[in-house]
Amino acid sequence: MSSSYAVPLLFTAALIGCAGEAPAGRAVSQGGSAGEPASDGGLTGGAGPSSGGSAGSAGSGSATSDAGAEPSLAEFTIRDIPDAPCSPSTASSATIMAPGAAGLSFDRAGTSGDRHFAFDSGSLAFMTFGADIASAAPPVFADIVALSGHATGLRALEFDAEGRLTATAFDSSGNRVGASIELDGTQTGSHALLATPERALGVWCSGDALRGRWLGAAEAIGTTLEFGRYACGTDGAQPIVLESDARYFVIWTRSSYDGSSAISVAVLNPEGPIIALRTAWVGSGNYELTAATLLGDESLALVLGEGLPVRATLVMLLDPFGNARAGYRLLGAAEPWGIATLGSGFAVAARSEQDRALLRALSSDGEAEGDWVCLDDADQPEGFAPRAALFAEPNGYGLVVRRSDGSASYLATDARGAARDP
Repeated sequence: MSSSYAVPLLFTAALIGCAGEAPAGRAVSQGGSAGEPASDGGLTGGAGPSSGGSAGSAGSGSATSDAGAEPSLAEFTIRDIPDAPCSPSTASSATIMAPGAAGLSFDRAGTSGDRHFAFDSGSLAFMTFGADIASAAPPVFADIVALSGHATGLRALEFDAEGRLTATAFDSSGNRVGASIELDGTQTGSHALLATPERALGVWCSGDALRGRWLGAAEAIGTTLEFGRYACGTDGAQPIVLESDARYFVIWTRSSYDGSSAISVAVLNPEGPIIALRTAWVGSGNYELTAATLLGDESLALVLGEGLPVRATLVMLLDPFGNARAGYRLLGAAEPWGIATLGSGFAVAARSEQDRALLRALSSDGEAEGDWVCLDDADQPEGFAPRAALFAEPNGYGLVVRRSDGSASYLATDARGAARDP
């Protein structure tokens, strides 16, 4: 049986140009007048769905403030998904990095053309490998702070020799292509990027402001997007960029001055301005966004780490308009690492309370579809730090897992973490 408890949430800053109401029975406050995204990143925005208007302009890309009615407190229930023993995955693994070869611990991975890439955000380095594994390329060491793969290559956000934030490109084997594009000459942090063959969207914090820029193949498009002067909060934000057929989403968490945390969602048209922004306050604890994915109906699935005094992994489901649908706490998972979509369901990779690398599949409504699957070695030396990077493939999940001997392995699993059918 699943247990549950209520967490207070505030929903502010209405969607602009998108009419949408919270489904019946949802504990969401949406009364009041429509407001444009606030200049502080949603901290003082209006509430209620809007039938018209726009946020900012195509020329400036900035979000202006038009505060509406004060939001009211709503109850949002997070259900506990019971813990379960982990069983070793039956999927075979293939070594992509030998023990001691580079000392990397990959925390992001994905596909690039007919190859895969694995990124270590701590070392700012990445490597690529093919299906035959033997074609694994040597790691690329550079000051890369965000990396995204697409059908023909890779795009990156990278610091140049003078410390300026630039956009760069690589082919699917990790070779540099084209010239860099300068984005920001100030000190930046908390970077995110999503690329397609046609365009890319980069997002970063500059001071306490969250900014972004559209990128073409060889140049930046338009001017800097401003998501809010104080959108990065007191301790910086963790943004993530997602893309659907018709629009882009920028999602981020930030800490407020009173110790609470907030989740914000901005919606953009491709290569266009910010057309919508919504902020959801999440209790009074410390919640950090780790990863997010789009489900089949364009709803959003977010995985967050719940900080001390409670260490837990939370999954929050939002509808395409930013309304919270449901929340789930995955008991037994102390630290979330990633989330990926497959068909109508999704899976979460996390570290267990016993320091094991885990994977668990869930349905689109958040129900567990099996127990935890162990991804790493059964016997680990004291002090070993496991890690697994999760991504979706056409017929299953791909994972890059750190082994206790310092090597890295690629696992190809089915929807539940088991061996994939040929």
